[in-house]
Amino acid sequence: MPEVVSVTRAKIQGNADDVRNKFRTDVLQTFQALKNQGVIRQAFFCIDEKGKEAIGLAIYNDEPRLQTTEGKRRREAPQDIEDPVRAPTDFAKKRAKFIKDSNAKMEDAEWYELIAEV
Repeated sequence: MPEVVSVTRAKIQGNADDVRNKFRTDVLQTFQALKNQGVIRQAFFCIDEKGKEAIGLAIYNDEPRLQTTEGKRRREAPQDIEDPVRAPTDFAKKRAKFIKDSNAKMEDAEWYELIAEV
């Protein structure tokens, strides 16, 4: 079964330093736990301060684990994915809360098959 990449993009509406600090205190621990459990292989987090955008990429070992963890793609249920109360899984609730607490707005949360790596 191929690996799958989850990509989450958010527009930063406040200070990029707030997003960086929130990543360090909240997000990294969540993804380290997923890595320790064998759910993901790797995760990357990037900020474009000039473009006011943050991107998170997580390489899941397979799509069933991704679907169990994240629940749905944004295009399947945009309002649910963005809402910390209505999001379909605990992970999705944490992600939505993190984005909201960081004064950012989720723009995308999609999944892609990993076809090559260099």
